Amino acid sequence: ILDIGCGAGATLKDLAQATAPEGGVVGLDVSAPMLRRARESCAEAGLQNVRFELADASTCVFDRSYDALFSRFG
Repeated sequence: ILDIGCGAGATLKDLAQATAPEGGVVGLDVSAPMLRRARESCAEAGLQNVRFELADASTCVFDRSYDALFSRFG
């Protein structure tokens, strides 16, 4: 799952918990400070099926496909 505009990771954590242990989630955001907080939050929750990408979804060239896309406020 690609979480577009994951921010500080609230929905990212929910998605990661829902897909664990087989699935994975990529959190994508344009804000490095928000991604840093998302990393911390996911680490505190013990989530290991999460990756993070610093990019703008409107201009990003994706190198893979995703089974689902999620965007809370996008």
